[in-house]
Amino acid sequence: MFKFLRSMTGFLVVYYLCVTTLAFAGTQTIEWLKFDEGYNKVFSDKKPMMVYFNTKACGWCRKMESNTFGDPAIANTMKEKFVLSNVDLRSFKEIKWKGETFTERDIAQIFQIVGVPCVAFVDTVGQFIIKIPGYIPPENFQYILKYVSGYWYEDLTFEEFMKTEEMLNADPIKR
Repeated sequence: MFKFLRSMTGFLVVYYLCVTTLAFAGTQTIEWLKFDEGYNKVFSDKKPMMVYFNTKACGWCRKMESNTFGDPAIANTMKEKFVLSNVDLRSFKEIKWKGETFTERDIAQIFQIVGVPCVAFVDTVGQFIIKIPGYIPPENFQYILKYVSGYWYEDLTFEEFMKTEEMLNADPIKR
């Protein structure tokens, strides 16, 4: 009986390790900075900052993390072209920003974040660019990253940019 339980326990451990390895094989690890660290890095790295607002209890946030940020192409673009910052909408963790002390919750209020998930972008001189509330699937998020990393926001609204993208991606026979 003990031999059976011991072999069954070994089987279950191996099975668990295989399943968890496969479950996380496609996801990417994103290294998020605290808001103040990210904001300061914008100036030294000369890259815009993406601020991801979320909470620990948010189901849509977990979906965005696994589906959108877990997409290898999206994750690589994020890491390559942006300084990445994570802010918990409900956190009272203190940070120093622009010579003052704020909580993460305060930062969310400054950006006027009322729900999560929400993604906001700050340009290379520290100015707010755009915020997008709600879950964003990878096929849509790629355009947002392209819009900000290509500095298209300097000349076009996001709607104008998307019309241009749609025209470029359109089937030439249907034009």
